[in-house]
Amino acid sequence: MDGLKKLAKSDPLVLVTSEDTGEHIIAGCGELHVEICINDLKKEYCNIELIESEPIVTYKETVDGESE
Repeated sequence: MDGLKKLAKSDPLVLVTSEDTGEHIIAGCGELHVEICINDLKKEYCNIELIESEPIVTYKETVDGESE
């Protein structure tokens, strides 16, 4: 948990949340950004083995104007 807190504090674009299942979710600005954050977490902030899942990418759309 300390490593996750340090990661979130060092990068303002990272959002770290914890689920009831015990999973910790790292959200960032794209897949590459999250990979870099996980690498930093492993090597700089906690030095422990992590169990990772495949990234989940959400897509959001919006309406920009009225249709005719």
